Amino acid sequence: MHSEVPEGWQDCLFGDVVQIDWGDTSVTKKSYTEHGYIAFSAAGGDGHLPYFDYEKEGVVVSAIGANSGRVFWASGKWSAIKNTMVVFPKNGSSISKFIYYRAQLDGFWTIGGGAQPFIGLGNARKQKFPLPPLAEQERIAEILTSVDDSIRATERVIEQAQRVKRGLMEELLTGGLGSAAIERGEVPEGWDIKKLGEVAEFQNGFAFKPSDWVQSGKPIIRIQNLNGGNEFNYYDKEIDK
Repeated sequence: MHSEVPEGWQDCLFGDVVQIDWGDTSVTKKSYTEHGYIAFSAAGGDGHLPYFDYEKEGVVVSAIGANSGRVFWASGKWSAIKNTMVVFPKNGSSISKFIYYRAQLDGFWTIGGGAQPFIGLGNARKQKFPLPPLAEQERIAEILTSVDDSIRATERVIEQAQRVKRGLMEELLTGGLGSAAIERGEVPEGWDIKKLGEVAEFQNGFAFKPSDWVQSGKPIIRIQNLNGGNEFNYYDKEIDK
């Protein structure tokens, strides 16, 4: 291999430093139970099984389908089912958390298959994997884990703020009566009843063609954007009202 690696790092293949294999191809989500040990599918840890296959830290890779290339952290007692790969360090040359973060980099996985994306086991083992000394791996993993912890703490604060906001909206936008009372026909004191068309103007969206899309200009709001998608197409001409 002739590739540039940072000073002090080893130029390795993924299969040199990890044990990587398929999850249990005989088990699908149909085997999930209401309770048990966490099970990972290609979508992540999304179910339970009455048994576990592993009792150690490892990395689960989504290997077949739209999520191909996504990686998930697994610890404790767990299993991985069809359409996944499981990855563990070997030979004492690497640590699981470093593998977990390194495998998240864009372009790390070779994904084929077109309409049905997949990662081949042989290709996965041949992935280039520059490897720093163990002490540096631990330092990198510690830094990135700290960032992840901060993100989770921020997400909890945001979730709490959203709950407070929903409560305030329920109080303020119904005059203190609540949505159920409004649906029953109750009206806050001093409020009027109007049809929505009396207080708002409705207009259909413009039917843009894919040939109208450009790289910059006015963002085009599509259904996926209303559902949280943050990828936009743009239009750079005037729109007839």
